[in-house]
Amino acid sequence: MARPNRRALGLTLGGFVLVLVGSNVQAGWILVLAALLIGAVATGLLLPRSMVAGISVERHDPEAAFAGVDVSVDLVVRNERRAAKLSVLLEDANIAPARLFLPHLAPDEEITLTTVRRAPRRGVYEGEPVRLSSSAPFGVARAIREVPAPGRVVIYPRVVRIPRLPEPDGGRVSERADTTLPRRGSGQDFMGVREYRAGDSLRHVHWPSSAHTGDLMVREFAQERPRRLGIVLDTSADGTFEGDGVQQTVLYLACSVSASLALAAMQAGLPVQLVAAHGGTVEAQSGGGIEILTWLAELWAPGGVPPSAVLDEAGVLLDASNDDAVVLPTWRGNAALEILAGVARLARGGAQVMVFIVDAHSVAARHRTVAEALSPGEVPDLVRALDSGGATVFRVREREDLATCLTRPVLVAS
Repeated sequence: MARPNRRALGLTLGGFVLVLVGSNVQAGWILVLAALLIGAVATGLLLPRSMVAGISVERHDPEAAFAGVDVSVDLVVRNERRAAKLSVLLEDANIAPARLFLPHLAPDEEITLTTVRRAPRRGVYEGEPVRLSSSAPFGVARAIREVPAPGRVVIYPRVVRIPRLPEPDGGRVSERADTTLPRRGSGQDFMGVREYRAGDSLRHVHWPSSAHTGDLMVREFAQERPRRLGIVLDTSADGTFEGDGVQQTVLYLACSVSASLALAAMQAGLPVQLVAAHGGTVEAQSGGGIEILTWLAELWAPGGVPPSAVLDEAGVLLDASNDDAVVLPTWRGNAALEILAGVARLARGGAQVMVFIVDAHSVAARHRTVAEALSPGEVPDLVRALDSGGATVFRVREREDLATCLTRPVLVAS
């Protein structure tokens, strides 16, 4: 039976009052009116359930979309019964809440309802049931039924286009990179001349030196070490805030930073590898843009591994010739003493490190947070410590243009 509302209570009380009045004054028309009221309530309690029965819903939505982008979702509604349905309200919470009203659905009729919803935040949305409700025909009670509508939508983190991939040291080559010795190999940079060995290509024979020494000499080249980008993301904690009417999180911002950097690197032709804690283990992800974006969409906090341990593991997983980007929200666990050693390990072998600080306090100061953030006075100390350790530091704050934050290093006073 449907759930009665205040109107049902009022009509029922009114009907009994009319019964009493009609009995006292012996007025038959008053008793007839009372019977109509009570009958309307009884019928109104029974019919709404039939209005939502026999309706099936099929959801058509995209397999993936980016957060903050409008997504088109179609609901195909079918009346599988031989009776018409009246005043049916559909509520679908998949991706974003949507409410649709069907005034009439004829027997065996199929209607496609198109909605446009703004994807609020990254994540994987499994098809939630569609809620049907109706209070037809008299509005004295409401029947509610949930109809399964399976499906799966991956909402990628928001990505911003940046004019260029950020470079360590603001584009300057660091002393560490300058002093890294080249390796012998088959690259294009000339290193010197040596004696011919079995297996050397005759194309590399250096004839002037061969004539001068009387022995066959060949040119030797430095091994090519293709540039890569490694991204280490901290998932140890999270916090929430309301931004532009959409619930977001600090980790949401950190994933947007990582996704924007990864896609910019791929557009520049650089391979990308990501490292983060997920479900208590440190995982690495590489591949194309779809694989990386999906992996970022599925990350949740807490990852179960301290940031210092993730950095240590990243030093093993990432190629030593990488340029490494470390994305760190300013949680208390990311204080300088906790992470400097791990950042230094990433710099071994000539790798240059960029640290993108996601200012959690700029979020937590105005909204609810579930982790302790560094105070505004402690963040500059972290920036200076990372800069002294040879890292190039970028700072991301709520409400600031993300593309600008990702391409403008923090200037540290000497």
